Amino acid sequence: MAVPEKVYGDDLAVLSDLTEDSLLKELNLRYERNIIYTYLGDVLVAVNPNKMIPIYGKEVGFIYSEAKLLQDLAPHIYAIASKAYRTLIWGRVNQAILVSGESGAGKTESTKMTLAQIARMSKSDEPTKVAEQIVEINPLLEAFGNAKTTINDNSSRFGKLIEVMFNKQGKLIGAKVTEHMLEKSRVIHCGNGERSFHIFYYMFAGLSENEVNRYYLSRPEHYRITDPGHATPVFMSKADYEQHGSRFAELKEGMNNTGFSPQTVDMIFAMMAGILHLSNIDFAPDPEIQQIIIVNEEEVDYSSRLLSLQAEDLVTVLLATKSFVRGERIMKMKSMHEACDGRDALCKALYSRLFSWIVKRVNEVLHTEDTVSWKYSILRPTDAGVISILDMAGFENFQVNSFEQLCINSANEQLQSFFNTYIFSWELQEYQTEGIKQPKIKFTNNKQILGLFFDRPVGIFAILEDDCRLQTSTDLSFVENMNREFVKNVAYQKSKSRDPVFTIVHYAGQVTYNATGFIEKNRETLNINFISLMQNSHNWLINDLFDDRQDRETRDIDKRNSAWTVPEWNQPNMPSLGPGETLSKRAGKKIKQRMNRDRPLPAIPSASGTTTSVHFRNSLSSLVENLKSSEPQFVRCIKANAEKQYGFFDAKLVQNQLRNSGVFETTKIRRLGFPTRLHMQDFINRYKAIAFPITESVEITAANCDRILRRAQIHGCEIGKSKVFLKYWQVDHLNMCMDKFLSDLRLVQTRIQMYLARKQFLEMMQYTTYCKDEVFILGNMVTKSAELFHVMVSTDDLDKNKYRKMLEEEEEENRRRNQRQSQHRRRGLPTRSEYSSYDYDRPDYDMMEGSYYNYNNRQSEYYRERSRYGPPSGGRPLYQIVEESLVHLYHKWDSIDPDAWCKIIYLEKDKVVQKFYILEREVTIDGKVGSEFDGERISLSCVRNVDRDDETANILSYVGQGVKLRKDMDGSITAVRLGKNPMIVKGYDNPSEHCFSLEVLNNEGRLPHHVPVKIFDMEEFKCQMGIQMKSNNSDQRVLRHQSVTGISLVKDEPEAGDTPCWMLIINLCALRAIDDPTVITHVEQKLAELANRTEEEKEIEMEKQEKNRELAARNKERKWSKLNPRQGVQGTEAPLRKTKLDLLKKGKTVGENLSYSWDIEAQKSKLVRNIEDLQEHFEEPESHIGGYRNSRQDFDGSVISSMLYTPGTGNSVRKDWAKIKVAIKQERRMDEETLQEITEEDE
Repeated sequence: MAVPEKVYGDDLAVLSDLTEDSLLKELNLRYERNIIYTYLGDVLVAVNPNKMIPIYGKEVGFIYSEAKLLQDLAPHIYAIASKAYRTLIWGRVNQAILVSGESGAGKTESTKMTLAQIARMSKSDEPTKVAEQIVEINPLLEAFGNAKTTINDNSSRFGKLIEVMFNKQGKLIGAKVTEHMLEKSRVIHCGNGERSFHIFYYMFAGLSENEVNRYYLSRPEHYRITDPGHATPVFMSKADYEQHGSRFAELKEGMNNTGFSPQTVDMIFAMMAGILHLSNIDFAPDPEIQQIIIVNEEEVDYSSRLLSLQAEDLVTVLLATKSFVRGERIMKMKSMHEACDGRDALCKALYSRLFSWIVKRVNEVLHTEDTVSWKYSILRPTDAGVISILDMAGFENFQVNSFEQLCINSANEQLQSFFNTYIFSWELQEYQTEGIKQPKIKFTNNKQILGLFFDRPVGIFAILEDDCRLQTSTDLSFVENMNREFVKNVAYQKSKSRDPVFTIVHYAGQVTYNATGFIEKNRETLNINFISLMQNSHNWLINDLFDDRQDRETRDIDKRNSAWTVPEWNQPNMPSLGPGETLSKRAGKKIKQRMNRDRPLPAIPSASGTTTSVHFRNSLSSLVENLKSSEPQFVRCIKANAEKQYGFFDAKLVQNQLRNSGVFETTKIRRLGFPTRLHMQDFINRYKAIAFPITESVEITAANCDRILRRAQIHGCEIGKSKVFLKYWQVDHLNMCMDKFLSDLRLVQTRIQMYLARKQFLEMMQYTTYCKDEVFILGNMVTKSAELFHVMVSTDDLDKNKYRKMLEEEEEENRRRNQRQSQHRRRGLPTRSEYSSYDYDRPDYDMMEGSYYNYNNRQSEYYRERSRYGPPSGGRPLYQIVEESLVHLYHKWDSIDPDAWCKIIYLEKDKVVQKFYILEREVTIDGKVGSEFDGERISLSCVRNVDRDDETANILSYVGQGVKLRKDMDGSITAVRLGKNPMIVKGYDNPSEHCFSLEVLNNEGRLPHHVPVKIFDMEEFKCQMGIQMKSNNSDQRVLRHQSVTGISLVKDEPEAGDTPCWMLIINLCALRAIDDPTVITHVEQKLAELANRTEEEKEIEMEKQEKNRELAARNKERKWSKLNPRQGVQGTEAPLRKTKLDLLKKGKTVGENLSYSWDIEAQKSKLVRNIEDLQEHFEEPESHIGGYRNSRQDFDGSVISSMLYTPGTGNSVRKDWAKIKVAIKQERRMDEETLQEITEEDE
């Protein structure tokens, strides 16, 4: 893609010789050089090249959006879009881009490119799909609203006004599409060489074989809507067929991207197929029963199935009409003409109402005021600026012009009047009001033609509406009435033919209209019988289309919850009929029976008398009022030739278009006049920074305005009484001056922000250093506490055994004393006082036993302690949510798929929103638009929550690419963060309750970008199972809680009930492992291996560990703590074994006076300074289970098992514990032998 080069003649308003011939010559020369865009002042003229020229795309659009001065670039449709956007942002004035021209001039393509450029300029930094959705609505609206005509292959058959909305920062926040004047008669009839709407042909080329069977379709030539006639095929070539098929695929993708569910898309296509079958129903008179019958009743069955109707009910309303007169029901058989009109009216009503519903649905997706009121909408009137883009069918003049061309051409007359009024009348009037000299320019005024169409009570549409009210009116009588009323109007010409024909002199030339069918096309022939039939459909969409009551919005939700039954794949079963009986004959008999008996019934309202012309006038009036409230930008599309040939410039045709559209007069007034007019207050508020300090209060005077203009070096402008009048190029120069000022201002702000950011960064670095020091101290404390804990456990075991032995000795001594006292009493001797017994304060070791070994009791107390205080004020706590989730899971445990390896529960605050069972090995959770769950991807943007608050909705929009979860071979779960926003593992600050890996603790719970982190370690879980088995604990609740992991999306809160968006991940593999005999046997085997190792193996292993520590000390630089080397007891060396025996003889406790051998060994281990060294210090290549007993009742879980133990790596504290227990047993045995010897000596 290349940017067009700027050449001479880009703006024809600056030509010295400004005539029609010179303008036409310059346009021809530029067209021959493939320069299709030309400025006429501030009006862009676009000549259709009839082929795609490589001057579009993102690169070209970016250049125009970033240009400081658009006049420095070549004319382009992107320049008009960029100018409208900048004017909206700078001036806070709504903009309207009017794309006009004849049919085939390229208006639709210009509208699409304008939308793409506006969306490209207004994209925000935050992830949003509104801009992409606005661009993607064009293929959707074109498929249902455009058709092929004799002069344009993609002609808009409706008026389309797209309002794009922005906030004060210029970010795109929504859009609204308004459809005007759909040519619904094209559904059932189109002229020679023309086609119906694109959607019908897309379906025949793009539907799969199964879908074709589902909708009961055959070849397109079989249907009245799509049959071109004269045995001509619909698709002229294979390339034509493939092109329509590719556009159908693009349509389905666009509908998916704009929020249409697959079920809704299926219903829409079913309705299209139903219209095809319904239009194919043929009628014929049956003289035997004296009524009309349906010839091809299989079409009735097809259409009734696709529209969810009863076939007999459809036949009844097609053949007869029912009305109520004074409370009595009257049935009447229809004539052939009435039946055909009713069939066609139903087809048109179905299509037009579906098209309006699609536009409404698009507006809901684009977050417009159609779905919610301004009170609750994100688009507030004070914040929203609007750029409106109008695209409607251009002026048409065919060989046969009917009612549709009359409406289209009258609408173009109204738009031409708006153009003349804005460009000429208002401008000249404003010059006179402000005291500015007026340029002498004459222009063509079409007010007389508008009066011919819209005056009341005498106007074309007024006469047509009056004739439609009379049952005796015909098309010929309508023309005769106009001939009488407009005999003196020069814009109306009477035809000499006897046919209902008349001629109108439009601004673009004379057009002859054939009034045949005007009366029927203008009448709303869809009576109440058809409406009632559609309201009784089992399809909620059809029911919604024909529900005109006021409370329909309150019932939309209930309807959408009802299911639509998809038709059967096989051909439909015809109802059982007798010999020679048909649906038409059966319905005719029932109708005649009803006609013979009059049954009084309450009267119901009849169908509305509103005509098509009334809808047209009201729609056109609202469109013009909308345009008047905006500042317009004009794009005039010109058709180079009538044959749609590339490179051929028909000068006469182009001259007529330029003359009829008022381009020549526009060029003159833009050259001599001032197209930009700003109030002095707006002018000073916008540009005062050019000549005054930004904080100074500037008085609103003409002198201050002149000071700003002189400072900007602008000459040739005018200052009126209350406004400043500027040329179109002078506004660009002022904006360039403001851009320079803002650029300098941004430079100053950047420097200040850089200083503040650097200052904040240094403060954060200091705080980070402080936190690292605190973590280092905490690590030392944990290490010391762990070592001290093991020593305390061993000491308590020894003291307990010693105390029990002392009690046994005391009891033996008492027994002997009692024997001696008994002997003394028998001999009459006094008892000895030294044998009196004393009471000792005996510790209850048996009561303490549970705190050492019963891990489950400790955990239960922990949960009971937490639940006793109730949930926090913000919401339910994490342990309660986990407990409820596990209870619900086990209630349906038997029905869970055995291949499911985890259950994901998505929560917002403390409310469970959605649950998913994962069978695939990998699953991605993101916030992209798509299907909610397809097995490998969960889209949170599709998850609905009626209680979602603004904070949660805002956080949910930042999820982005989200996080990917993967199941490892051993049952562990690995997480990878794909998006740029944070993902935090909940509970990382309390690892004792979870089975994290060490990476989670090192990263403080935050998942790094594109780095796999194991958030659930199955080996750690098996270690916890070993702890439970070792403590003989049968309660599995703790293990079940440890199988659950939580992840906060984007934002984390201390309490789970306060977290906006988060999810629980329940590892089903871990839950199955709890009761798996294989896993239990494996864990018991590891426990037995630890318990049954021989002393020789332990000594060899201790020697290997000592060598490994020495090698690690030589090869790695470790930051061991050498600040507090441990000394002997009270600063002295540990006494020899003889000293221990002396202490035992004296009855003193050894642990209170000297260090055991394992204490001395523990002094040799060095402290780690950080988490990485902590991991390297505790490495154990062979052990797979572990854990330690706790001596405190309120200790919060096994810190060692979750923090200090990493399976598959070097030394471990559990091996030190094994050494301690071996030493305890050896010294205990030696102490018992020594005490036995002492006792024997005493005796």
